[in-house]
Amino acid sequence: MIERTIKINLEKDGNFYCFDDFSKEELRKSFIGKLEKNYIKLEKEEVLYLMEIRNAQVFEANRSITINDFLKRFSYDRFFERYLTYRDWKMRGLFITYPERVLKKNFGKSPIKNYPAQKFEIPENEKVKIFYDLK
Repeated sequence: MIERTIKINLEKDGNFYCFDDFSKEELRKSFIGKLEKNYIKLEKEEVLYLMEIRNAQVFEANRSITINDFLKRFSYDRFFERYLTYRDWKMRGLFITYPERVLKKNFGKSPIKNYPAQKFEIPENEKVKIFYDLK
C-alpha cells in the first residue's frame, strides 16, 4: 500500500497553500483550512498540526522545511499557546475555524434583546440598609 503525504507549499506572500488533489481532499475531509478557488489556504497553527500529527511536508521553492525550521521562522508571541489549544480541540474531535473565515450575515435581527424595565427605587424602610465597603 502506498502511503501518501499531505504536501503544503509556502508561497512568496508568506501564506501556506495546498494545490494537489490528494492534499485538498484530505484537508477537506478533516475540516482543515479554507477552500478558495482551486487551492486550500492554511493558517500557521494548522500547518504545525499537520506537520506534527499527520506528517505533512512543507515545501518552499522545492526545499523541504522541518518542524524546527518552521518554529524558528513562523512562531510569534503566544503562538505555542494557540497551537496547543488548536491541537487539543482537534484531538477532542471539534470542528475549528477562525472568526475571519465565518461569513457574517445580517438576518434583519439584532443580537441584543431589549426587555421592558422599570426604574428601580430603594424603599424608604428602616429595615433595609445598604452597606458600602469604603476600603
